[in-house]
Amino acid sequence: MAWSADSELPRLEAATPTQWTLHVIGKGQKQRSIPLPHLCIDTLRRYRMGRGLAPEPTGHEQIPLIHGSKGGGLQAAGLYNEVKNIFEVVAHHLEQTAPAKALLLRACSPHWLRHGLRKIAGG
Repeated sequence: MAWSADSELPRLEAATPTQWTLHVIGKGQKQRSIPLPHLCIDTLRRYRMGRGLAPEPTGHEQIPLIHGSKGGGLQAAGLYNEVKNIFEVVAHHLEQTAPAKALLLRACSPHWLRHGLRKIAGG
């Protein structure tokens, strides 16, 4: 999900307000096109507005999907750190009620999300 200036990916494309596609470089360095579920579209729309962008991606928009704190594309190390920080915050909230889940979450890596999302999407 980190921005690549060479491929200009990952990139969003909106055919309609409810049909968005995420274009990424996937396993084997192949370009993949992923139709996004409504939950992702709504979240990305709010994120875009929070970053001062139009809520819908424009035709062939060539901007990073996720922005760093300085406004440019978030690179792999920054993305990894952001996801690990989110895991830590959630683990902290789980410590009192579900210590085993908190421990598991602290052991997770952002790569695990790829496999978890595949199960959710049914792939």
